[in-house]
Amino acid sequence: MTARHLRLVVSNQSAAQPCSCRTWRHLDRITRDLIICDFMLWAGLLHQVHLKMMARGEHVAIDELSAAEFSKTRRVMTEICTWAECARVTLELRSASLWGSEAEQLTRSFESLGFEPDTSAGLFFAQRAMVRYPGKGQGHHLP
Repeated sequence: MTARHLRLVVSNQSAAQPCSCRTWRHLDRITRDLIICDFMLWAGLLHQVHLKMMARGEHVAIDELSAAEFSKTRRVMTEICTWAECARVTLELRSASLWGSEAEQLTRSFESLGFEPDTSAGLFFAQRAMVRYPGKGQGHHLP
């Protein structure tokens, strides 16, 4: 190939990268558990946020979330919501009584991330305070 057949192509550095998240329903139980474990380690080690999550079928329940600084909690929740949007996962938040003195501020923050009060009936969902369904925000793959 000669030089006249080569073209210089400049990539757009600000272009959105394609999403590499896999849809939650296509993952096996072990892979789901590893993703949740990675999120908890990531939150603790890099952001000093205490996070406890667990898989509940097609949903992911967030049981505990606390940090010394509210901004760190918000940063972690923003990333989790972005991932959940791409992976098409419904997020559940446990009872607001577990959130301590920041319950009102956290409730407003969660609502801004697409969570809504849980109005579902039934014993299985009795401990949910808020729920976030896929489609409420933007994922990695969206500009």
